[in-house]
Amino acid sequence: MLDTENAYLPAPDSQVPHPSGEGFLPGLSHLRWRQHKGGATAALMVLFALAIKSNLDQKTLGRRTGTQVVATYEHLMALTNLSRGPIAKGLELLRELGAITTVKSGNGCLYTLQGIDTPGDYCELPQGHLLDGQVVMRRLKGLHTAIKNRSSLDAMKLYMLLLAMRDREWNVARVSYSAIREYTGMRKEEISVAVQLLQGAQLIRLARDEEVPLKGRQHRHNRYIISGLSGKVS
Repeated sequence: MLDTENAYLPAPDSQVPHPSGEGFLPGLSHLRWRQHKGGATAALMVLFALAIKSNLDQKTLGRRTGTQVVATYEHLMALTNLSRGPIAKGLELLRELGAITTVKSGNGCLYTLQGIDTPGDYCELPQGHLLDGQVVMRRLKGLHTAIKNRSSLDAMKLYMLLLAMRDREWNVARVSYSAIREYTGMRKEEISVAVQLLQGAQLIRLARDEEVPLKGRQHRHNRYIISGLSGKVS
């Protein structure tokens, strides 16, 4: 199922059963600035790093098996440019969300990325675009330096959501502000700032009418092109 050009992520708010057997684990809306601060931003950056490490291992080392990847703190620090503290908090939150499970393996851990082998439960991550020829996710630098600001978490949550809602044929995510609020818990003004941050980081751009026609009463600002992924519009 997996190729070696793009990494794969568990889709946000996919229905992951709780280990207790009662109900489901929370999704993106669980990551709240008031409760988790920069740890929530770190969680999404670490999830990206694990997906990229998994794909790099598959491509160059030939040791990736299914949904699992071995990574040390040093690997995650190199890819995210975060220190051990935020990474530890991020991993803790990812386990709470059910996005990963962890087993100790030598000097590192064996991480299982939940759902990336199930159609509909994963989304593509533009690995090459994020790295931009480097060993660190360079495109996230602006969000990393603002990790102590709520806007960085909002931008990461929105980016994750747009990746999950992307139409692979067109490479466009069609999503209204009301739907974004429902999935992420963000307010309208916070969504606007997050869109601006993602555009500034060259992670997304707004679609033009000649690229992606409007559907029904859809607004122009509800169509987002994902940079670094292919489709009829890229």
